[in-house]
Amino acid sequence: MSEKESTILFDEKDVYSKVSEVLAREYYTIFIVNLDTDDYIEFHPSDTFKKVDAINTGKNYFEESQDNVKRVVHPDDQDKVSEVLNRNNLMRLLQLNTAIYVTYRLMIEDKPHYVKLKATLTPDQKQLIVAVSDMDDEMKKELDYKKAVEESDTYNKIAQALSNDYFTIYVLNTLDDSYIEYHPSEEYKSLDIESMGKNFYDDTKINALRVVHPDDILKILRTLDKDNLQRVIDNNETITLNYRVLINGEPVYVKLKATKVDGDDSKIVIGVANVDEEIKKELELKKAREESDAYSQLSRALSRDYYTIYIVDMNDDSYVEYNSSDEYKKLNVENKGINFFLDTKKNVLKVIHPDDVLKLLEILDKQYLTEALKENPSVSLNYRLKVGDDYLYTNLKAMRMNEDNENKLVIGVSNVDAQIKKENEYNQIIITAYEKANKDSLTGVRNKHAYVEMETEINEEIVEELQPEFAIVVLDVNNLKWVNDNLGHKAGDKFIIDACQIICESYQHSPVYRIGGDEFVVILRNADYRNRDKLLDDIRQKSLTNAYAGKVTVSSGMSVYDSSVDKDVSSVFEKADVLMYENKTEIKKILANK
Repeated sequence: MSEKESTILFDEKDVYSKVSEVLAREYYTIFIVNLDTDDYIEFHPSDTFKKVDAINTGKNYFEESQDNVKRVVHPDDQDKVSEVLNRNNLMRLLQLNTAIYVTYRLMIEDKPHYVKLKATLTPDQKQLIVAVSDMDDEMKKELDYKKAVEESDTYNKIAQALSNDYFTIYVLNTLDDSYIEYHPSEEYKSLDIESMGKNFYDDTKINALRVVHPDDILKILRTLDKDNLQRVIDNNETITLNYRVLINGEPVYVKLKATKVDGDDSKIVIGVANVDEEIKKELELKKAREESDAYSQLSRALSRDYYTIYIVDMNDDSYVEYNSSDEYKKLNVENKGINFFLDTKKNVLKVIHPDDVLKLLEILDKQYLTEALKENPSVSLNYRLKVGDDYLYTNLKAMRMNEDNENKLVIGVSNVDAQIKKENEYNQIIITAYEKANKDSLTGVRNKHAYVEMETEINEEIVEELQPEFAIVVLDVNNLKWVNDNLGHKAGDKFIIDACQIICESYQHSPVYRIGGDEFVVILRNADYRNRDKLLDDIRQKSLTNAYAGKVTVSSGMSVYDSSVDKDVSSVFEKADVLMYENKTEIKKILANK
């Protein structure tokens, strides 16, 4: 088509005005279509998309676009792009929406490249503008983020496991045998085991030969056999095993626990915990019992940080107490007695933290201990004991004297104050880190990560047909780019904070999320949901007042979830987003006429 002919189809001044406006927004390719004839002109200033080899002008945009879709669009995306670029479909959609968006993949040099298509009509509705922008980096980042969110449940379980003093946690993917390893302990890091790998089973064999005690290598390899672990997935089982690793040449007892990740039939969490002190104590007690030397047993136990040991005769409830700590003796507990359970109730009320009295009395009940020790080798409980003016975390452990004599119990009391406080501190670090990960550092409201989590929760309610009542308000800070460009980013940050304050003051009972540089979302439920129209009107009035005063303004749009129309949160968001842009246009008109 000649230059003269093209000027007949399109008003040249009008065309280049539109083109310059669109190119300023960094679009790679723009089509302007005359809807009376379907003739079009194409502009593409970027070398990147010239590789698609689309022509510059044409006679029938919709017919040629369908041919181009088959030629350059990723096969998996061709149907949706073809459907959008169908003339009847597109015109019907544009009667309902000011703009239509679709994200898809182009095949450029045989590689998929994400782009975003925007279609809109000129105000006189005589021309169609179709613009294509580069979305590859953004989409790939979002896909990586989505993958991380999907795995968040696994990481929460890992964090919980680590807080329980695990040496190491392995997350095994049974689909491809790859794994990731986490080990917070500096002592265990000295083993120099890789933090991730492609084949868990091959690497396990190598590491077992390096760090497992020779006598335990065979049983650890049998336990971590591929078929054996597959049974964990198939039967929802849990596998446990005690064995020894060599750290600095010395054997250290550890306990392995393998279990399936809840809700994920492809992943197994394998935790390795340090149980060296516990097992060595038990071995020493066992050895003492085998030697039939009760006093030897007690002296060994007392030397292992036990405050006190009670030997209780379950036939008549009499008992003998052995103290190794002068500090503990200050509690003035009797050295012997005729009724352990009765005396315990009296002493508990004197020396145990009030919040722990009930649970300790439940454990130190004769009938409970009798039944519990039939099913378990020991019963254990942590509680707080008053020593002087302080309360110290203490552990009580009850077990039978030996397997042949169920009528004699050994009850040991040990100091675990430092250990429990360390665990509590670590748990608090995890909680703080989780809260920080969900908080926007500039405004203090919740961030995009927190919004995605809430979106997932509400989508689950929708899938389970719980009929959730909610509305989404999408808000955008007006003129932020101008402030950043002309006043600097510090002023821009203040602009965002002021806008956030307007939003939070209007929606005081709903979570506010900052999901982008100038974009906020509010999820309305309960009272704010019931008052949603008034709240939206309030914030729009504030923005109008600010607009006339030259202060910060926000554009807003709200959409209510309709179970008969909306399949998920995203569809509600998209409707609210369209309404927000309509409000932005209204505010711009007001500012222009001010």
